[in-house]
Amino acid sequence: MNAQVNLFSGFNRISQIKQTSTQLDAQLHFVHRSEQDAINTVTTQFLQVLLDVELLRIANENWEALKKQLEQVTEQVNVGARSPVDQYNQDSQAKAAEIRALQAEINLINDKAMLSQTLLLDPSDGFDVVKPDWDINSISSDEMELKAAYETALKNRGDYLRAEKNELSSKFSLNAARGNYSPSLTGFWSMNSAYNKLASDLTAAPFDTQFYTDNLRRTYGLQLFIPILGGNTIFQNRANVYQQKTTYLNNKILRQNAEILVKTDVLRAHQNFKLVKRTFAVTLSQLEAAEMAFRLETERYNLGVTNFVDYQNANRVFVQAQADKAQAEVRLLFQKVVVAYAAGTLKPEDLQ
Repeated sequence: MNAQVNLFSGFNRISQIKQTSTQLDAQLHFVHRSEQDAINTVTTQFLQVLLDVELLRIANENWEALKKQLEQVTEQVNVGARSPVDQYNQDSQAKAAEIRALQAEINLINDKAMLSQTLLLDPSDGFDVVKPDWDINSISSDEMELKAAYETALKNRGDYLRAEKNELSSKFSLNAARGNYSPSLTGFWSMNSAYNKLASDLTAAPFDTQFYTDNLRRTYGLQLFIPILGGNTIFQNRANVYQQKTTYLNNKILRQNAEILVKTDVLRAHQNFKLVKRTFAVTLSQLEAAEMAFRLETERYNLGVTNFVDYQNANRVFVQAQADKAQAEVRLLFQKVVVAYAAGTLKPEDLQ
């Protein structure tokens, strides 16, 4: 039976325990950030599909409106109220609108396939996307203090916290390596016994007496080990210390880089959020003006007051205003996710 206890080794074991503990924390932060990465990826693809659905609706509505307009122009040509050129121009515009609708449908199919692949869904099983129950007006009125956002991100961003824990872990590893410079003190205890019987010795003591009494030996004491007197040990310890110090300095730089990355992401999200809110407000005014102009131009065109070029231009501006408004709205919804992702507070329930 043998027993050995490490009484002192330059706090080497304590540093190793702390190192392992911080490595576990670093991995947990990595898992948390990976979860947010997955949420951000799925949200981006989901909102793109949502935008594709809206653009397809706008394209189909424009196509239907131009087809009805073509029917009206055709009737007017038949009764001699318009020139056949107007009919050909209107037919060309209807066909162009049909092409845009088909292209919008292709984009929707492709983006839905990408989303289903990310979600590990069978692409042959059709699915529809539902717009989140988010108040667009409430989102557009949100304000975010930049300094507070920095502080929140540094407390919650898994990638930064992981880099911080890796730096601390390598520091503990360096301390553990330096601990090998110190003398180590070990306490030991052992007990053993044996039974011997020669074939010619007919008067040997009984087994119990020899094994439990006569041949029983106990050893105990303290062992002091000084590295400087251990041959190449001191040079091995020194090499290990320099290696661990290099790792610590590298992780320190990585932590500083992660901090800069966090601040850059927060600053970009903060500025983009302000600009996207302004863009959304402008697109609402643009759509209102374009809709009014198209309505008036349509009446003038039906009355024969304006030409086809002006009517077509008004229609193009109105359709573009609808698309700009849809894109700005989805971008504003997405920016809400970007802000939470940059701050490290993104959770699945935020998307409901």
